Amino acid sequence: MAITMQGSWLVRSKAKNAAFAQRFVITGASRGNGIYTGQNSGPFIWVEGDNWQLEIQHRPGRSGPYVPSAERLTPPTSSGSTYRFDIQSNDSGGDTDFNDLIVECLMPVSANDYLVYGKVSVYDPPCIFNPCFPGFIVIDSFEALQEAVRFPELKDNIDRLYPGLIKRFNPQPDPPVDFKPLMIPYQQGGNLPEPEILSVRTSPQVFKIAAKSGHKSQAAIEIPYTGLETLSTQSLSQATQALLPAEERLRLSRWVDRFKLFCDSSPLRFTTLRFQEYDRTAAEKSGAPYSGTGPRENLGLFTTDMEGNYIFRFRRDLSDVLGEWFADTAPGESISQSIRPDLIAQLLGGEGGTTVICETGMYANIPQLRRLNICFSADKVEELPPACDQHGNIIQTLGNIYLGPLNPATGRRDGFSNHLSNEGIVTARDSAPTPNVSCAAWKGTLTVYGCMNNPAIQFYAVRYVNLTALAAQAAPNSVWREIPESLTQRRYDSLYPGITHTENVEVEMPLALGGGPKVSAKAFRNIEVDSTKPWLAKSRITKAVLFSGNYQNGPVSFRFEGFDQDGNAVPGADEIVTLYIDNAPVSRDILDTVTMGTTPLGNCALFTLPEGEPGKGIKVKFKVDQPSGFMNHYALSMTKGATGAFSVQPNVVNAEFPGAGPAMNAVANRGRRFVYGGNPHACDLRFRGTPNETLLDALGYYETELTPSSGRWLEPNQTFCAFSIDLNGRSRHTNGTTGYPKFSATRVLIGIQKADTSSGTTP
Repeated sequence: MAITMQGSWLVRSKAKNAAFAQRFVITGASRGNGIYTGQNSGPFIWVEGDNWQLEIQHRPGRSGPYVPSAERLTPPTSSGSTYRFDIQSNDSGGDTDFNDLIVECLMPVSANDYLVYGKVSVYDPPCIFNPCFPGFIVIDSFEALQEAVRFPELKDNIDRLYPGLIKRFNPQPDPPVDFKPLMIPYQQGGNLPEPEILSVRTSPQVFKIAAKSGHKSQAAIEIPYTGLETLSTQSLSQATQALLPAEERLRLSRWVDRFKLFCDSSPLRFTTLRFQEYDRTAAEKSGAPYSGTGPRENLGLFTTDMEGNYIFRFRRDLSDVLGEWFADTAPGESISQSIRPDLIAQLLGGEGGTTVICETGMYANIPQLRRLNICFSADKVEELPPACDQHGNIIQTLGNIYLGPLNPATGRRDGFSNHLSNEGIVTARDSAPTPNVSCAAWKGTLTVYGCMNNPAIQFYAVRYVNLTALAAQAAPNSVWREIPESLTQRRYDSLYPGITHTENVEVEMPLALGGGPKVSAKAFRNIEVDSTKPWLAKSRITKAVLFSGNYQNGPVSFRFEGFDQDGNAVPGADEIVTLYIDNAPVSRDILDTVTMGTTPLGNCALFTLPEGEPGKGIKVKFKVDQPSGFMNHYALSMTKGATGAFSVQPNVVNAEFPGAGPAMNAVANRGRRFVYGGNPHACDLRFRGTPNETLLDALGYYETELTPSSGRWLEPNQTFCAFSIDLNGRSRHTNGTTGYPKFSATRVLIGIQKADTSSGTTP
């Protein structure tokens, strides 16, 4: 997905380290649009524009189209008179090093330009406050407020700072009213950080790059700008009102320390957001808490990369001289003052991507270069769609896993560092929150996102066949079957935008399936082109919700066909995606006939250590089997008493497949793990688990001897302790949102004691 940029930048191909051909494309600029070859130390290009896009692309193989590479941003740095950052990329090759093509971007340090950057994240319940505001408890939704009032520490101080607000929102008003985030300070005396006056000394400057000749010829570039000589800040004292006493702030600090452990977050990738500059109200300037009701100015849109990183540049003209801050001024210099800007970030969605789904509190006193991490609640983010490339294939995303273009010759899809084989086995390597899986099958509820933003496509059908993609291309119409699932989509209420409704979009109508004669068949309305109702953006591109249990295990091809109002096939709107469905369960068991020495005992057995053998081994028989071969790893482990994990030998070893057969060599182990070989198209080796071992008994159990890594089961001051033997693991399955589901066997409990040498008997 392209990186969105603002303003003027110098851009060049910095480094190339890839076998595939590389390039980057600039679009939407007022100057500098074009296609540029990826190379080492390429020439600088001067790019200008309010909002423009840069996309790195590569060409798999020696011919064929260029496809997008996975991109990620590095944090900008200040060096001398410039800001610099890199756009790193990873193509569809086997490595994931993000150095296939690196594009460098730089700009001069200007007094009028601001550069904010950081990571945009999603925080999950049970966290009820926004974790991206150190020093503040930020309640940013009605749902979070409902949770917050359950805690006396929060309720008391919300009432103190925002009198009457809890009563106003409890219960939720009908119709809903706009909810602005609450900002409750717990580390400072004021309700908001004091505004700061920025005083700068500037002078006219010209940024120059000399011309160079040669095959990487560099044209001369001169960029005039307002150079930043020196700067200083001064806080504006603000009157105080309704401040929280020190004891209350201490009380809140302790509450935050207790609950911040529940605030897990994950990156929000490929998402468009908006920054606004916020002007404080008269009450806020006088010390009142944040209200969110002050004047605002839209600064522009920005997008996150595959790891949730962003860089945003905005311009702010300095005001006239308000007072002499510096002692002297050299010829050509000027001194100006202004109030440092306050920012609000907004998450957009809904009809046309213009509805504010939610917004942050106020980020105060932004300097020229500032790291600003942004967080949103997962309850709100779930309304957002994945990115949709209108120039790509119909089917573009499964859950969080982006798919590259379909290669009709092989049936594979490569792109975004993700790989879908012609059998539908997936390797996803881009980044969280995508499940990073290797050679995985599909299981669970699968949400298919696609792009049919063509007014001619009014309906579409989804059919399936239990064949690989290559065989499905030539499968006759009689082989394809309608998917059994229906499809319900969500839309906003026309009068109350905060309220959503569901609507079934399934219809029965005559369709020219596969280009044949029309027959009555199940279809779905293409709400992506429906402008009559305010559908959620995510619903517009949700093309199917598939339940893997409705299909037999193995490669299943799904065919998406678009039709016009009369049921005629729309040319080019016919695409197949193949998924390897696997719902085979993992069978697992630990035999309770655990043995120490020559004495077999059962579950809850009591073992006595032989004198002089504090680390005497115990023999355990177990089996684990994922019959389809999508085992990822499994391992025996032990816990001791109340202390938890207890380290034992032997180690967990790699699942190696010597020779041509599937059997693994006779290496002592207490578990195995699948090793991804680096080739996403070589996922043929099926790792089942213990059935792949060469040493199994007649019932299929594998035996291993566990010994304590420390050399002893019991410490010198212990005469007895209880132990558990556990068997856990994960299989290689994904639904596109999560991956590698866990499994475990029934644990075996034993006790171990020392021999009582004082009386010659055991205790």
